[in-house]
Amino acid sequence: MKPLCKLIGTDGNVFAIIGNVSRTLKQADQRDKAKEWMERATSCHSYNEVLNLIGEYVEISGSEEPMFEDCDRCGTVGCDGECQEEDE
Repeated sequence: MKPLCKLIGTDGNVFAIIGNVSRTLKQADQRDKAKEWMERATSCHSYNEVLNLIGEYVEISGSEEPMFEDCDRCGTVGCDGECQEEDE
């Protein structure tokens, strides 16, 4: 599941966007994806290439939407409710 990343209504500087997506992935416990994102985004040759890549990693949200959701059951960021937490 791709985490929600607040991009609409935020700083449009390419480095701010790259950092925002990376931070969102890390907060969603997707550190491997964050590393991959940084490598791919920083090797892009244009602003448009970075923008086209974003959707592969995160769902873009507006300023009024949450950046990511916690599971009500296990508390994991981005969990879809199909968590494997054992009942005590």
